[in-house]
Amino acid sequence: MLTERFYFFRNCSVPPSIEDGPTVVAATVNSRTLLSCDTIGLPRPQVRWEKDGRVIRQAGARYVMSRRGSLQLNDVQVNDSGTYRCVAENSAGSVSRDVRLLVHGTTYALSHSDMCSEL
Repeated sequence: MLTERFYFFRNCSVPPSIEDGPTVVAATVNSRTLLSCDTIGLPRPQVRWEKDGRVIRQAGARYVMSRRGSLQLNDVQVNDSGTYRCVAENSAGSVSRDVRLLVHGTTYALSHSDMCSEL
């Protein structure tokens, strides 16, 4: 008779890790962009985002965080430029990764007559 044994580890934990992704992201004003921070770990890591050292509060539709931790910014503005830090923590440890966001305004090409009419 074949006997099967199953082992369950109740207190097994794996430190969080963050998958590789871009460390510099460029976006245009009024666009939507994604700052990558896909995390894994056991238990599932708690993820928070900081911008220039300040915790981002996820209120409203401006910032949307995926289940695995990536951050989507909607209606990006020039003042969103800066260094963002993704921090993933669980009972086994913590890890972080920085992503720099560069937001550029819309560029307009003006003709010589357009510039002169503004004077």
